Amino acid sequence: MIWAGFLGSSMTTHKGLHLRPEIADKLWPLKYHGVFNTARHLLTAAFCFGATWYGYLYVFESFELADINPILNLKLWVVQIIIPLTFLSSGVRALVYALMPKLRPAATRGSH
Repeated sequence: MIWAGFLGSSMTTHKGLHLRPEIADKLWPLKYHGVFNTARHLLTAAFCFGATWYGYLYVFESFELADINPILNLKLWVVQIIIPLTFLSSGVRALVYALMPKLRPAATRGSH
């Protein structure tokens, strides 16, 4: 279930629909939407990279402690590895969208 949720998160980020601060969409004049969208993608990338780091620490701790699911006898880090990988993927994608506006999904190009 955790894998499905995080993979779904990654897919919606690809479409520009997830982790998208929308507070200023209607507050800023249309001529500033390009700048706002770049800033939005940079902030999203920063958040995702921070979450990647903490996700890595979480998984590394599970690995070091050799945490195992007692029912399935499965190492927990194998399941948890999706957490930092998803945030890393989303962060890279947001950074690319910030630096290369033509690659942005239509939902975040600023055409309102």
